[in-house]
Formats: sequence, C-alpha cells, structure tokens
Amino acid sequence: MEPHNRDCFCCRSPNIESVVFLDCRQLKGPEEEYKALCEAVSKWPLLKSITMDASDCLPKSFWRELERCCTNLSTVKIRGVTLAGKEVAHIVGHLRGIKALILDLFFINKEHVVSFLSSCKKLEHFVLRCHVGFEMDREFLNLASGINFFRVIESPHHDDSFL
Repeated sequence: MEPHNRDCFCCRSPNIESVVFLDCRQLKGPEEEYKALCEAVSKWPLLKSITMDASDCLPKSFWRELERCCTNLSTVKIRGVTLAGKEVAHIVGHLRGIKALILDLFFINKEHVVSFLSSCKKLEHFVLRCHVGFEMDREFLNLASGINFFRVIESPHHDDSFL
C-alpha cells in the first residue's frame, strides 16, 4: 500500500477481515506516530485477523484502537526480533478476547510468554516459534493446558511461510 493512497484505500475497504502489515513504518509520517495506521484500523470493524512486524514498536494508542474498533478480532500474528516488557504489556492489555496468537520471534523471555497466556484467557490456538531456545516448565505448561492447539517450535531459520 503506497503511503499517499492509504486514506483512500482504508475508506474504500470497510469490509476487510484480514490484513498483513509487512512494514508499518511506511504508514508512519514524520510526526504522526502511526496516526494513519490507527485511522485505518478504526475503519475496519469486521477485522478478524492481523499480522504485524514486532520490530515496528507500535504505540499504545494502536493497540487501544484495535481493541476498541475491531471487536471481531480473533487472530493476531506477530513476528520480528523480540518483544520487550513494555511492548508486551501494551499488547496483552488490549488482546484479552483473541482466540489465536501466533508469535514468530528470534527471542522472547518466558515471563512475556506467560503474560500472553495469562491475559488472553480465550486462547484456543497458540504457536510460538523461537529462533533461540525456549525452556518450558510446569507453570508454563499449566497455563497452556486449556489451549486446544498449542505448539512451541525452536527454529534456527526464518521462514515467512510460517505466518
């Protein structure tokens, strides 16, 4: 999506159910703080699935807008290098109702995965692919026990087909 066409595209496409953002930085103006992305999300009330790149460090306002406007959102896919504590707190605070969470990251701390599993109580589908080893313990497995499809995959290679 070309930056100069984004407003027209968002307004003309209110029935979008799934969107993939390969690089959200294209939607960020010099001082907009992703205003265009928040506006786009507000025009997609039927959105069910979103795929994002974690390296974009999206602001709290994006996740808040996603929760407020996209009440049908059920699947979130996040990929990138890592998710830090502050980012995880912003995300999990606004994704409590999702049913599927797919994380494809180079590295994530166990406590951040626990935050996702603890906060997203309606999860039915959870996949974590880490490129750096991830150790599961009893607490982690207890949180995952109610999830119908649960996978943790250690993968040294990045593969876009995963998402």
